[in-house]
Amino acid sequence: MKRKQNKNLLSYRSPIKETKIYAANMKKKYIKKYKDFLQRNNGKKISDEHKLFIVKVYLNYKLMGKNFSKKINKLNEEVAHLVGISVKALKNIKNEFDIDTDNIIDKISQKYEEDRNNEQFKISENMKEPIKDFIINRGEIGLPTLTSHIREFLLETYDISVSLPTIWRSFKRFGFNYSKIICNDKNKQRKDIIEKRKEYCKKFYELYISDEYDIVYQDESYVCKNHVRGKSWAVENDFKFFKKPSGKGQRVVITGAINKYGFIKDSYEFWIANTKTDYHNNFTKIIFEKYFTTKLLPNLIMPSVIILDNAPYHKIYENEDLNPRNFNKNDLKKYLDDHNVTYNDKMLKGDLLDLALKIWKPVTKLEKMAFNDGLKRFQKPHILLFLPPYYPELNPIEFAWARIKNNIADNPT
Repeated sequence: MKRKQNKNLLSYRSPIKETKIYAANMKKKYIKKYKDFLQRNNGKKISDEHKLFIVKVYLNYKLMGKNFSKKINKLNEEVAHLVGISVKALKNIKNEFDIDTDNIIDKISQKYEEDRNNEQFKISENMKEPIKDFIINRGEIGLPTLTSHIREFLLETYDISVSLPTIWRSFKRFGFNYSKIICNDKNKQRKDIIEKRKEYCKKFYELYISDEYDIVYQDESYVCKNHVRGKSWAVENDFKFFKKPSGKGQRVVITGAINKYGFIKDSYEFWIANTKTDYHNNFTKIIFEKYFTTKLLPNLIMPSVIILDNAPYHKIYENEDLNPRNFNKNDLKKYLDDHNVTYNDKMLKGDLLDLALKIWKPVTKLEKMAFNDGLKRFQKPHILLFLPPYYPELNPIEFAWARIKNNIADNPT
Protein backbone atom coordinates (compact mmCIF):
# COMPACT_ATOMS: atom_id res chain seq x y z
CA MET A 1 0.00 0.00 0.00
CA LYS A 2 1.43 3.31 -1.02
CA ARG A 3 2.03 5.63 1.90
CA LYS A 4 0.23 8.93 1.65
CA GLN A 5 2.70 11.76 2.00
CA ASN A 6 1.84 14.50 4.49
CA LYS A 7 1.86 17.92 2.85
CA ASN A 8 3.07 19.62 6.03
CA LEU A 9 6.81 20.19 5.73
CA LEU A 10 7.49 19.81 9.49
CA SER A 11 5.32 16.73 10.16
CA TYR A 12 7.56 14.02 8.79
CA ARG A 13 11.22 13.08 8.55
CA SER A 14 12.75 12.16 5.21
CA PRO A 15 16.12 10.78 4.21
CA ILE A 16 18.86 13.07 2.87
CA LYS A 17 18.30 12.19 -0.76
CA GLU A 18 14.56 12.78 -0.56
CA THR A 19 15.09 16.11 1.18
CA LYS A 20 17.52 17.29 -1.52
CA ILE A 21 14.96 16.37 -4.16
CA TYR A 22 12.31 18.31 -2.22
CA ALA A 23 14.51 21.39 -1.97
CA ALA A 24 15.41 21.17 -5.67
CA ASN A 25 11.73 20.88 -6.59
CA MET A 26 10.96 23.86 -4.36
CA LYS A 27 13.53 25.90 -6.24
CA LYS A 28 12.02 24.84 -9.57
CA LYS A 29 8.52 25.65 -8.39
CA TYR A 30 9.44 29.09 -7.15
CA ILE A 31 12.31 29.76 -9.56
CA LYS A 32 10.46 32.62 -11.20
CA LYS A 33 9.52 34.14 -7.88
CA TYR A 34 12.96 33.76 -6.35
CA LYS A 35 15.00 34.33 -9.49
CA ASP A 36 16.27 37.73 -8.39
CA PHE A 37 17.21 36.20 -5.04
CA LEU A 38 18.90 33.00 -6.21
CA GLN A 39 20.92 34.87 -8.85
CA ARG A 40 21.44 38.08 -6.90
CA ASN A 41 24.73 39.91 -6.45
CA ASN A 42 26.63 39.42 -3.21
CA GLY A 43 25.66 41.86 -0.51
CA LYS A 44 22.06 42.35 -1.60
CA LYS A 45 19.61 42.45 1.30
CA ILE A 46 17.59 39.28 1.85
CA SER A 47 13.88 39.97 2.23
CA ASP A 48 11.57 38.24 4.70
CA GLU A 49 10.01 36.35 1.81
CA HIS A 50 13.40 34.88 0.93
CA LYS A 51 14.17 34.19 4.57
CA LEU A 52 11.00 32.12 4.79
CA PHE A 53 12.25 30.03 1.89
CA ILE A 54 15.64 29.51 3.59
CA VAL A 55 14.12 28.62 6.95
CA LYS A 56 11.87 26.00 5.35
CA VAL A 57 14.85 24.29 3.75
CA TYR A 58 16.96 24.51 6.92
CA LEU A 59 14.25 23.04 9.17
CA ASN A 60 13.58 20.26 6.69
CA TYR A 61 17.27 19.32 6.83
CA LYS A 62 17.31 19.62 10.61
CA LEU A 63 14.37 17.28 11.05
CA MET A 64 15.89 14.53 8.90
CA GLY A 65 16.47 11.11 10.41
CA LYS A 66 20.24 11.50 10.27
CA ASN A 67 21.89 12.90 13.38
CA PHE A 68 22.94 16.32 12.14
CA SER A 69 22.95 17.82 15.62
CA LYS A 70 26.53 16.62 16.12
CA LYS A 71 27.55 18.02 12.71
CA ILE A 72 25.99 21.45 12.86
CA ASN A 73 28.70 22.98 10.65
CA LYS A 74 28.04 20.43 7.93
CA LEU A 75 24.31 21.17 8.16
CA ASN A 76 24.98 24.88 7.73
CA GLU A 77 27.23 24.25 4.73
CA GLU A 78 24.68 21.97 3.06
CA VAL A 79 21.81 24.41 3.44
CA ALA A 80 23.86 27.48 2.52
CA HIS A 81 25.11 25.78 -0.66
CA LEU A 82 21.62 24.61 -1.60
CA VAL A 83 19.92 28.02 -1.29
CA GLY A 84 22.85 29.93 -2.75
CA ILE A 85 24.01 32.05 0.21
CA SER A 86 27.07 32.09 2.41
CA VAL A 87 27.32 30.22 5.72
CA LYS A 88 27.68 33.56 7.49
CA ALA A 89 24.42 34.83 5.96
CA LEU A 90 22.66 31.66 7.07
CA LYS A 91 23.94 32.08 10.64
CA ASN A 92 22.71 35.68 10.68
CA ILE A 93 19.23 34.52 9.67
CA LYS A 94 19.30 31.88 12.43
CA ASN A 95 20.32 34.47 14.98
CA GLU A 96 17.69 36.94 13.78
CA PHE A 97 14.85 34.45 14.34
CA ASP A 98 14.32 31.85 17.05
CA ILE A 99 15.08 28.95 14.76
CA ASP A 100 14.12 26.27 17.33
CA THR A 101 10.57 27.57 17.81
CA ASP A 102 7.97 25.20 16.43
CA ASN A 103 5.88 27.92 14.77
CA ILE A 104 8.82 29.83 13.30
CA ILE A 105 7.48 29.49 9.74
CA ASP A 106 4.08 30.79 10.75
CA LYS A 107 5.73 33.76 12.48
CA ILE A 108 7.79 34.71 9.43
CA SER A 109 4.81 34.21 7.11
CA GLN A 110 2.71 36.47 9.29
CA LYS A 111 5.41 39.15 9.35
CA TYR A 112 5.76 38.94 5.56
CA GLU A 113 1.99 39.36 5.02
CA GLU A 114 1.95 42.30 7.45
CA ASP A 115 4.73 43.96 5.46
CA ARG A 116 2.91 43.41 2.16
CA ASN A 117 -0.24 45.01 3.60
CA ASN A 118 1.66 47.87 5.22
CA GLU A 119 0.87 51.25 3.62
CA GLN A 120 4.54 52.16 3.45
CA PHE A 121 5.02 49.31 0.95
CA LYS A 122 2.26 50.58 -1.35
CA ILE A 123 1.63 53.60 -3.55
CA SER A 124 -1.63 55.31 -2.69
CA GLU A 125 -4.50 55.37 -5.18
CA ASN A 126 -4.34 59.17 -4.96
CA MET A 127 -1.02 59.04 -6.82
CA LYS A 128 -2.46 57.20 -9.83
CA GLU A 129 -3.49 60.33 -11.76
CA PRO A 130 -0.23 62.31 -11.17
CA ILE A 131 1.80 59.29 -12.27
CA LYS A 132 -0.45 58.82 -15.31
CA ASP A 133 0.05 62.47 -16.32
CA PHE A 134 3.82 62.11 -15.82
CA ILE A 135 3.95 59.08 -18.16
CA ILE A 136 1.77 60.76 -20.80
CA ASN A 137 3.81 64.00 -20.74
CA ARG A 138 7.06 62.08 -21.26
CA GLY A 139 5.47 60.09 -24.09
CA GLU A 140 4.31 63.22 -25.90
CA ILE A 141 7.91 64.45 -26.19
CA GLY A 142 9.17 61.03 -27.25
CA LEU A 143 10.68 59.88 -23.92
CA PRO A 144 10.08 56.35 -22.58
CA THR A 145 9.20 55.96 -18.89
CA LEU A 146 11.09 53.35 -16.88
CA THR A 147 10.50 52.23 -13.31
CA SER A 148 13.56 54.20 -12.20
CA HIS A 149 12.04 57.38 -13.68
CA ILE A 150 8.88 56.81 -11.63
CA ARG A 151 10.92 56.35 -8.46
CA GLU A 152 12.84 59.59 -9.09
CA PHE A 153 9.60 61.43 -9.88
CA LEU A 154 7.93 60.30 -6.65
CA LEU A 155 11.00 61.13 -4.57
CA GLU A 156 11.67 64.58 -6.05
CA THR A 157 8.06 65.74 -6.44
CA TYR A 158 6.23 64.15 -3.50
CA ASP A 159 9.10 63.04 -1.23
CA ILE A 160 7.89 59.43 -1.47
CA SER A 161 10.59 56.78 -1.29
CA VAL A 162 9.58 53.33 -2.56
CA SER A 163 11.41 50.34 -4.00
CA LEU A 164 11.20 49.20 -7.63
CA PRO A 165 9.22 46.03 -6.73
CA THR A 166 6.70 48.21 -4.87
CA ILE A 167 6.24 50.32 -8.01
CA TRP A 168 5.68 47.18 -10.08
CA ARG A 169 3.06 45.82 -7.68
CA SER A 170 1.29 49.18 -7.45
CA PHE A 171 1.25 49.64 -11.23
CA LYS A 172 -0.32 46.22 -11.68
CA ARG A 173 -2.97 47.29 -9.19
CA PHE A 174 -3.47 50.53 -11.16
CA GLY A 175 -3.89 48.57 -14.41
CA PHE A 176 -0.76 50.02 -16.07
CA ASN A 177 1.15 47.93 -18.62
CA TYR A 178 4.88 47.66 -19.24
CA SER A 179 5.07 46.81 -22.95
CA LYS A 180 6.99 47.37 -26.14
CA ILE A 181 7.00 50.93 -27.49
CA ILE A 182 5.02 51.42 -30.68
CA CYS A 183 6.69 54.05 -32.85
CA ASN A 184 4.23 56.49 -34.42
CA ASP A 185 4.80 59.03 -37.14
CA LYS A 186 4.50 62.39 -35.37
CA ASN A 187 3.16 63.97 -38.54
CA LYS A 188 0.11 61.71 -38.33
CA GLN A 189 -0.75 63.24 -34.96
CA ARG A 190 -0.86 66.80 -36.28
CA LYS A 191 -4.31 68.36 -36.00
CA ASP A 192 -4.43 69.42 -39.66
CA ILE A 193 -3.50 65.89 -40.80
CA ILE A 194 -6.11 64.36 -38.51
CA GLU A 195 -8.75 66.68 -39.97
CA LYS A 196 -7.74 65.73 -43.52
CA ARG A 197 -7.92 62.04 -42.63
CA LYS A 198 -11.42 62.49 -41.18
CA GLU A 199 -12.51 64.43 -44.25
CA TYR A 200 -11.11 61.75 -46.57
CA CYS A 201 -12.73 58.87 -44.67
CA LYS A 202 -16.09 60.62 -44.61
CA LYS A 203 -16.05 61.37 -48.34
CA PHE A 204 -14.77 57.88 -49.21
CA TYR A 205 -17.51 56.25 -47.14
CA GLU A 206 -20.24 58.32 -48.83
CA LEU A 207 -18.99 57.38 -52.30
CA TYR A 208 -18.44 53.73 -51.38
CA ILE A 209 -21.92 53.07 -49.98
CA SER A 210 -23.59 54.90 -52.88
CA ASP A 211 -22.71 51.89 -55.08
CA GLU A 212 -22.68 54.19 -58.11
CA TYR A 213 -18.92 54.22 -58.62
CA ASP A 214 -16.11 51.76 -59.14
CA ILE A 215 -13.35 52.46 -56.58
CA VAL A 216 -10.00 52.61 -58.42
CA TYR A 217 -6.64 52.82 -56.62
CA GLN A 218 -3.63 54.11 -58.56
CA ASP A 219 0.01 54.21 -57.50
CA GLU A 220 3.61 53.83 -58.59
CA SER A 221 6.43 51.59 -57.39
CA TYR A 222 9.66 49.96 -58.56
CA VAL A 223 11.54 46.67 -58.51
CA CYS A 224 15.19 45.85 -59.22
CA LYS A 225 16.15 43.47 -62.01
CA ASN A 226 18.18 41.19 -59.72
CA HIS A 227 15.55 41.09 -56.98
CA VAL A 228 15.77 37.60 -55.40
CA ARG A 229 15.11 35.98 -52.03
CA GLY A 230 17.85 36.40 -49.45
CA LYS A 231 17.56 32.82 -48.15
CA SER A 232 17.32 29.36 -49.70
CA TRP A 233 17.62 25.71 -48.71
CA ALA A 234 21.04 24.20 -49.41
CA VAL A 235 22.67 20.78 -49.26
CA GLU A 236 25.26 20.80 -46.45
CA ASN A 237 25.58 24.60 -46.68
CA ASP A 238 26.82 24.35 -50.27
CA PHE A 239 25.45 27.29 -52.26
CA LYS A 240 27.72 26.81 -55.29
CA PHE A 241 24.76 25.51 -57.28
CA PHE A 242 22.86 28.77 -56.76
CA LYS A 243 24.07 31.51 -59.08
CA LYS A 244 22.85 34.64 -57.37
CA PRO A 245 23.55 37.77 -59.44
CA SER A 246 25.73 40.44 -57.89
CA GLY A 247 24.26 43.85 -57.28
CA LYS A 248 20.65 44.95 -57.50
CA GLY A 249 20.69 45.45 -61.24
CA GLN A 250 18.65 47.96 -63.21
CA ARG A 251 15.67 49.54 -61.54
CA VAL A 252 12.32 49.06 -63.26
CA VAL A 253 9.60 51.62 -62.53
CA ILE A 254 6.04 50.33 -62.57
CA THR A 255 2.67 52.07 -62.41
CA GLY A 256 -0.85 50.76 -62.53
CA ALA A 257 -4.36 50.79 -61.05
CA ILE A 258 -6.58 48.22 -59.37
CA ASN A 259 -10.22 47.87 -58.39
CA LYS A 260 -12.03 45.22 -56.34
CA TYR A 261 -11.46 42.64 -59.12
CA GLY A 262 -7.69 43.16 -59.44
CA PHE A 263 -5.53 45.09 -61.90
CA ILE A 264 -7.48 47.06 -64.46
CA LYS A 265 -6.74 45.68 -67.90
CA ASP A 266 -4.00 47.54 -69.80
CA SER A 267 -3.74 50.17 -67.04
CA TYR A 268 -0.21 49.22 -66.03
CA GLU A 269 3.06 50.39 -67.55
CA PHE A 270 6.76 49.92 -66.76
CA TRP A 271 10.12 51.15 -68.01
CA ILE A 272 13.78 51.23 -67.05
CA ALA A 273 14.53 54.00 -64.55
CA ASN A 274 16.89 56.73 -65.70
CA THR A 275 17.91 57.86 -62.20
CA LYS A 276 19.33 56.03 -59.17
CA THR A 277 17.73 58.37 -56.64
CA ASP A 278 14.13 58.23 -55.42
CA TYR A 279 12.01 56.38 -58.00
CA HIS A 280 9.48 59.23 -57.94
CA ASN A 281 12.07 61.28 -59.83
CA ASN A 282 11.33 59.11 -62.90
CA PHE A 283 7.88 60.66 -63.07
CA THR A 284 7.10 64.15 -64.29
CA LYS A 285 3.82 65.97 -64.75
CA ILE A 286 4.02 65.40 -68.51
CA ILE A 287 4.75 61.65 -68.17
CA PHE A 288 1.95 61.08 -65.68
CA GLU A 289 -0.55 63.17 -67.63
CA LYS A 290 0.19 61.04 -70.70
CA TYR A 291 -0.29 57.82 -68.68
CA PHE A 292 -3.49 59.14 -67.14
CA THR A 293 -5.09 60.03 -70.48
CA THR A 294 -3.86 57.07 -72.57
CA LYS A 295 -3.71 54.17 -70.12
CA LEU A 296 -5.98 54.81 -67.14
CA LEU A 297 -9.07 56.74 -68.28
CA PRO A 298 -9.71 54.75 -71.51
CA ASN A 299 -9.72 51.46 -69.57
CA LEU A 300 -12.30 52.46 -66.97
CA ILE A 301 -15.58 50.62 -67.66
CA MET A 302 -17.91 52.69 -65.47
CA PRO A 303 -17.98 55.95 -63.49
CA SER A 304 -15.11 55.67 -61.03
CA VAL A 305 -13.58 57.22 -57.96
CA ILE A 306 -9.85 57.42 -58.71
CA ILE A 307 -7.76 57.50 -55.55
CA LEU A 308 -4.28 59.04 -55.79
CA ASP A 309 -1.59 59.98 -53.30
CA ASN A 310 -0.19 63.49 -52.95
CA ALA A 311 2.80 63.21 -55.28
CA PRO A 312 3.50 66.59 -56.98
CA TYR A 313 2.92 65.20 -60.48
CA HIS A 314 -0.61 64.13 -59.47
CA LYS A 315 -1.61 67.72 -58.85
CA ILE A 316 -1.20 69.51 -62.17
CA TYR A 317 -2.81 72.94 -62.20
CA GLU A 318 -3.82 74.62 -65.43
CA ASN A 319 -2.32 77.94 -64.42
CA GLU A 320 0.55 77.63 -61.97
CA ASP A 321 0.84 81.42 -61.82
CA LEU A 322 -2.38 81.50 -59.76
CA ASN A 323 -1.08 78.99 -57.22
CA PRO A 324 -0.48 80.83 -53.89
CA ARG A 325 2.51 78.58 -53.26
CA ASN A 326 4.30 80.46 -56.05
CA PHE A 327 3.51 83.91 -54.61
CA ASN A 328 5.97 86.12 -52.79
CA LYS A 329 4.93 87.89 -49.60
CA ASN A 330 3.54 90.99 -51.29
CA ASP A 331 1.53 88.88 -53.76
CA LEU A 332 0.07 86.90 -50.85
CA LYS A 333 -1.06 90.11 -49.16
CA LYS A 334 -2.67 91.32 -52.36
CA TYR A 335 -4.38 87.97 -52.85
CA LEU A 336 -5.80 88.11 -49.31
CA ASP A 337 -6.94 91.71 -49.80
CA ASP A 338 -8.77 90.75 -53.01
CA HIS A 339 -10.66 88.07 -51.09
CA ASN A 340 -11.40 90.32 -48.09
CA VAL A 341 -9.33 88.24 -45.66
CA THR A 342 -7.97 90.11 -42.62
CA TYR A 343 -4.37 89.58 -41.56
CA ASN A 344 -1.60 91.22 -39.55
CA ASP A 345 1.14 93.07 -41.42
CA LYS A 346 3.71 91.50 -39.09
CA MET A 347 2.71 87.95 -40.05
CA LEU A 348 5.36 85.73 -41.63
CA LYS A 349 5.08 84.48 -45.19
CA GLY A 350 4.22 80.98 -44.02
CA ASP A 351 1.28 82.23 -41.97
CA LEU A 352 0.02 84.31 -44.92
CA LEU A 353 0.28 81.25 -47.16
CA ASP A 354 -1.82 79.20 -44.73
CA LEU A 355 -4.57 81.82 -44.93
CA ALA A 356 -4.38 81.91 -48.73
CA LEU A 357 -4.58 78.13 -49.09
CA LYS A 358 -7.74 78.03 -46.97
CA ILE A 359 -9.63 80.11 -49.56
CA TRP A 360 -7.87 78.74 -52.64
CA LYS A 361 -9.91 75.90 -54.12
CA PRO A 362 -8.21 74.97 -57.38
CA VAL A 363 -9.23 72.28 -59.84
CA THR A 364 -6.35 70.24 -61.21
CA LYS A 365 -6.00 69.31 -64.86
CA LEU A 366 -6.44 65.64 -63.95
CA GLU A 367 -9.74 66.37 -62.19
CA LYS A 368 -10.97 68.28 -65.23
CA MET A 369 -9.90 65.46 -67.58
CA ALA A 370 -11.57 62.81 -65.41
CA PHE A 371 -14.76 64.89 -65.15
CA ASN A 372 -15.03 65.36 -68.92
CA ASP A 373 -14.13 61.75 -69.78
CA GLY A 374 -16.72 60.29 -67.41
CA LEU A 375 -19.40 62.72 -68.53
CA LYS A 376 -18.73 61.96 -72.19
CA ARG A 377 -18.61 58.14 -71.92
CA PHE A 378 -20.96 57.36 -69.01
CA GLN A 379 -23.01 60.56 -68.59
CA LYS A 380 -21.57 60.68 -65.08
CA PRO A 381 -18.19 62.26 -64.25
CA HIS A 382 -15.27 60.43 -62.67
CA ILE A 383 -14.15 61.74 -59.28
CA LEU A 384 -10.55 62.20 -58.08
CA LEU A 385 -9.98 61.63 -54.38
CA PHE A 386 -6.58 62.31 -52.82
CA LEU A 387 -5.30 60.30 -49.86
CA PRO A 388 -4.58 62.20 -46.63
CA PRO A 389 -0.87 62.98 -46.25
CA TYR A 390 1.33 60.35 -44.50
CA TYR A 391 -1.24 57.57 -44.98
CA PRO A 392 -0.01 55.32 -47.81
CA GLU A 393 -1.45 52.31 -45.97
CA LEU A 394 -4.95 53.48 -46.98
CA ASN A 395 -4.12 52.50 -50.56
CA PRO A 396 -4.56 48.71 -50.97
CA ILE A 397 -2.50 48.65 -54.16
CA GLU A 398 0.55 48.59 -51.85
CA PHE A 399 -0.31 44.93 -51.13
CA ALA A 400 -0.43 44.24 -54.86
CA TRP A 401 3.07 45.69 -55.30
CA ALA A 402 4.31 43.51 -52.44
CA ARG A 403 2.84 40.38 -54.07
CA ILE A 404 4.44 41.27 -57.43
CA LYS A 405 7.85 41.77 -55.83
CA ASN A 406 7.59 38.47 -53.96
CA ASN A 407 6.71 36.64 -57.17
CA ILE A 408 9.70 38.19 -58.92
CA ALA A 409 11.95 37.20 -56.01
CA ASP A 410 10.70 33.59 -56.19
CA ASN A 411 11.12 33.38 -59.96
CA PRO A 412 13.94 35.80 -60.87
CA THR A 413 14.45 34.33 -64.34
